[in-house]
Amino acid sequence: MVAAKFDQAEFGLSLYYYEQSLKVRQNLNPSGHVDMSAILYMIECCYEKQKNPKKALQFHQQALDIYEKSLPNDDGLRQKIVNSIHRLSIVK
Repeated sequence: MVAAKFDQAEFGLSLYYYEQSLKVRQNLNPSGHVDMSAILYMIECCYEKQKNPKKALQFHQQALDIYEKSLPNDDGLRQKIVNSIHRLSIVK
């Protein structure tokens, strides 16, 4: 049981730092950038690990929107995001 509490605390801390990174990135480039998409993807991963698929799906969709505006032809991270959206949509 102690390990589960540690994991929740770790995910909470990760989420906090990713959200702070996102705020900084949004202030530097509010129009969207692939770095913001990557941060949103990591926030989604935290929510998915915490078993919150609705919140995870929300961040994935934001990440995909930004990614497609920034680098529509780069399929690396974009494909991971699309796959996760599909997987989370089925879970809903």
